[in-house]
Amino acid sequence: MAAKIGAKEIGRRVNEKIGNNEKLSQIKSQVEQAKILVESLGRLKGAAMKVGQMLSLEGRDFLPPQVLEVLSQLQNKAPPVPFEELLKVLKDELGEEIFSQLENLNPQALAAASIGQVHRADYKGQELVLKIQYPGISQSIDSDLQLLQKIARSMMLLGGRSNIDTGSLFDELGEVLKQEVDYLSEAKHLERFSAGLKNNDSFRVPKVAIKFSTSKVLALSFERGLSINEWLIQKPSQEDRDFLGSKMLELYFWEFFEFGSVQTDPNFANFLIDIHRSKKPFQIVLLDFGATRTYDRSFIEQYKVLLSKIEEKNFKESLATSFQMKLLSPEESLECQQAYFSMLLKSMEPFDNKMQPFDFSSMDYSSEMRRLTFAFTGLVKMSAPPHQLIFLHRKLGGIFALLRVLEARVNLPPFWEKLIHST
Repeated sequence: MAAKIGAKEIGRRVNEKIGNNEKLSQIKSQVEQAKILVESLGRLKGAAMKVGQMLSLEGRDFLPPQVLEVLSQLQNKAPPVPFEELLKVLKDELGEEIFSQLENLNPQALAAASIGQVHRADYKGQELVLKIQYPGISQSIDSDLQLLQKIARSMMLLGGRSNIDTGSLFDELGEVLKQEVDYLSEAKHLERFSAGLKNNDSFRVPKVAIKFSTSKVLALSFERGLSINEWLIQKPSQEDRDFLGSKMLELYFWEFFEFGSVQTDPNFANFLIDIHRSKKPFQIVLLDFGATRTYDRSFIEQYKVLLSKIEEKNFKESLATSFQMKLLSPEESLECQQAYFSMLLKSMEPFDNKMQPFDFSSMDYSSEMRRLTFAFTGLVKMSAPPHQLIFLHRKLGGIFALLRVLEARVNLPPFWEKLIHST
């Protein structure tokens, strides 16, 4: 992959030397490089494919739309694994007797994700989707993490950050990845979320067909709807985009501050928009619960205390709470601590009454937030990334990216009031 991308870049620079349009040449080269990434990372699956998915979400500030369009294929349209390989997994997991009860099993993949592939089937007139895990994925986690940890140590050594202990961070990564490959664990989360959201008509969760589910096969009711990208192509109204943005925030606030469990994978492909149901407006279908994390009430309350101290612009108490939560080491320099606090203050700015409704498409806010974040991370010498927040804030960052793509305008103070009073 590196060799192919390097060759494309060399070709671009040669073209520039002989007088081709520089900007056009650069975009064309980036698109070709993105296609190589999609082909290579999609074939590797697992953690490597997740890197590409994250790039497609996080790269919106610095990659051209043509490149993002190619990278977005990793969200649900990566190169599929040959059906024969997955058919063997399906038969081994279900056994011949249970497997034979499936009808109209479609060898054409409905979606190809990082951990497994989705295929359609029927059972007694009920439409099902079968998420079948790729062979060998679960066995590769430990070796992948060991390699990533070695790379991280080398990078921190080069950056003068050898004092940072990343052990707890990689423990968290390993725990989440191992949970993602346990489909019976995901089935339990699906059922919990379904019960928790049963009185909220804005959301729908697929039903688990436990008869056809194992640790490597997850059978669910087939749910109709448009992917977010398909929905956006239809040019929805500003009102509908604002509604979707508001509902995605509502879901996140409910998950973390009330329910105590968060589906932490922000991949756009994990949501469908059902515009055809009889009751309006549309309904949001929630699809993937493999990376669900559960948080202790004590941690949630501590998080709320930190937010209240930031809102009060209380530097001393914000730092004290951050030290207690191990979000920042007290051994960091004063300059680093001040940069950290500046970043936190900026993160609270969207809730300011003077900025309502907050426009998530604002490039000024995104650019300044990114600048402050880079300034802080450039000064960190002692603090490991907080392991308890890595997946929670991955989801929060993904929601921000979605609301930015939606160009949503949302009145945020009511969310803050609900947060403060949540129990």
